Amino acid sequence: MFISLCSSLAVGAQTLHVSARDADDALKGMNLFIRTMESDPFAALDTLHNQGKAFEGNVAVASDGFYSLVGIGGGRQLLLPLYLPGAQKEYVFDLQVRDNGSLAVTMDADNTALSAFNAVNYQKGREFWEKGQNMAPEHLLPFLKSYIAAADSISRHYRCSEPVSRYLSLWAYTQAANTYESMSRVTGIKPADLPFTRDDFMGDLPQLFDTPMATYFPMGLSVIQRSIPAGTLSERLAYLYSHYQTAVVRQAVQEMVVKRFITTFDFKTNFDAGVAELEAASQAYGLDASYLEDFRKRRSSVKGSAFPDGITLTDAQGNSVDFARFRGSYVYVDLWASWCGPCCKEVPYLQKLEKELENKDVVFVSISIDTNQKAWLNKMEALDMHGNQLLNQDNKLAEALNVKGIPFFLIYDKEGKLYIYNAPRPSHPALKNLLEGLK
Repeated sequence: MFISLCSSLAVGAQTLHVSARDADDALKGMNLFIRTMESDPFAALDTLHNQGKAFEGNVAVASDGFYSLVGIGGGRQLLLPLYLPGAQKEYVFDLQVRDNGSLAVTMDADNTALSAFNAVNYQKGREFWEKGQNMAPEHLLPFLKSYIAAADSISRHYRCSEPVSRYLSLWAYTQAANTYESMSRVTGIKPADLPFTRDDFMGDLPQLFDTPMATYFPMGLSVIQRSIPAGTLSERLAYLYSHYQTAVVRQAVQEMVVKRFITTFDFKTNFDAGVAELEAASQAYGLDASYLEDFRKRRSSVKGSAFPDGITLTDAQGNSVDFARFRGSYVYVDLWASWCGPCCKEVPYLQKLEKELENKDVVFVSISIDTNQKAWLNKMEALDMHGNQLLNQDNKLAEALNVKGIPFFLIYDKEGKLYIYNAPRPSHPALKNLLEGLK
C-alpha cells in the first residue's frame, strides 16, 4: 500500500490530507481511519474514504506529531502509531500487513521502529494468551521485562528521535502492565502468589509518565493512580501534585483518584465525614463542584433515604412515572438491563415469586438501565415481562444508588424510604419469607 500525506489548510484549521493506494489488497474489505493521539479517545475517527483502489481523507495536524492509524473490517482491527512531526512535509510510505497480522509502514527510522515494536507487541500478546497458562511462575517476570528490553533495543537500533524513543518506552511499560493485570486470569496464579509485584518491572513512575504523552496510555494512568499511597483524599492528591508536574497527567489521574474515592466510599457509616473530606480536597485543589454534587446524591444508598431526586423513569409507552406512586406498599426493585445475562436469568424467578407471594403489601418494580429503548422493549417481549416495567435511560439511578454491578435489588418501605440495600435476588430461597414478613 502506498500512502501520501501532505499538509493543507482547512477552513480555520490546519490539516493533513491523507491519500492511500491499496496496491496489494493488504486491507481488502477493511475501512481505514486516522486520528491524532492528543484528541479525545472517544471522539469520532477521521475516515479515509475508499475510492476504489485508494483511500483519502483529512486529519487535524497533531501538535506533537503522533497519530493512530486504524483498520477495521473482516473480523479484524489493526492499529499502528505513526510519527509525522512536520505539518508542512509530504509523507510517502508503504503500508503492509505482516504475516503475524500486525500493521507496518516502511518509511523513516522512527516509523519503522514503531512498526517493529507493533510486531513484537502482536507476537508477544498472542504468545501470552495462547501459552500463558503453561508458563512457569519464574518465567513470568522475564516475560514482562522482555517488552521493555525489546523497545529499548529497537529504539537503539533505529536511533530513534527522542519523542519516539519515549513513546516506545511508555508503550512497552504499559503493555507489560496490561499483561500483568491479566496474569491471574490467564495463568490461574493469584496476584498474591506471584513471585514479584508490579514494582519489580515498572521502574521510576514519575520519570516514565510525567509527560503529556502518558495520556495516550490509559493503563499507564491507572498505574499512577494505584501507586499513590493510602491516605485521605487531600493526602493522595498532594502526593500526585508533588510527584507529577505535567498538567494533563495531573488532571487525568486526579479525576481517577476522586472518582474512586466517591465510588468506593462507605456511605452507610460515615457520610458526613466523607462530605467534609471531599470539601477539604475541593478547596485545596479546586475540584469541580460536580464531584460534591455526585457524592451527596449517593447518600440515597443509606438505609432510610428517600428514592433519589431528579431521576427520570418512563414506561414502555414513553410516559414519565413518579416513583412516589408506589408509596403505601413495600417496593421490591430489580435494577437490570437487556444486555445483562445474569439479570435475564433472574426474570423467571421474579415472575414466579410475584405470582406466588401472598403479601399484598409488596409490589414489584423492574427498572432497566438500558440506553437503547428498543433493546429494552425487545427483551421484555422475549422474556414475557409484565407489571411495573420502567426505564432509566441515562443511568442516573444506578449512579445515585452507588450500584457498581447488576442485577441489583433493593426494598423500599411504605413511606418510600430505603429499607434494604442489596436485597436478596429472586432466586435466593430466603427472599420469599422476607417479603411475606413485611407488614
